Amino acid sequence: NVQLYHRAHQCAYTLARHLDWMTNFGWSVHFMPCHTSTMVDDRIIAGVVHGYMKCKNHSNWANDYTEWQDIPKFVQSCELVYSMRYHASTTAVSTMTPFVDIVHHDKNRQFVKSMNIDACAVSAYGSTHKDFINATVSAESIDTSQWENILLDARARWNDFDYRAM
Repeated sequence: NVQLYHRAHQCAYTLARHLDWMTNFGWSVHFMPCHTSTMVDDRIIAGVVHGYMKCKNHSNWANDYTEWQDIPKFVQSCELVYSMRYHASTTAVSTMTPFVDIVHHDKNRQFVKSMNIDACAVSAYGSTHKDFINATVSAESIDTSQWENILLDARARWNDFDYRAM
């Protein structure tokens, strides 16, 4: 679908301009693909956004396969995460790392809504630089220690889950 392709590239371009703007304030940008098990994976869109960026001296694009056990360590080392992947966003929560979710799927939309952090999300289709700024400011202001109760509840539910009953 040409229209969807155009909208996705517009989002990539807008995100790249926003990340360039963030480097003016001393931020470093690191692209780490979280989904690298298929031929078309996160390395492609990360490469497109990185390619659109002008401030490459403040950015790094990891184009190698990412071992799943390395993802939480990397996310935890970040001050802020921009994510288009559900599992990257949930990993941010599990490591108490503020994040902006670039919503492209209903599961992401439902996740940020369930966490009551809708203000930290932007649409993958049609968002502006101002939308990214507002979501970034909201993400930076979150007290992630409140997520501990959510994590404890999720762990309890997981421990109570009996897969043998299925």
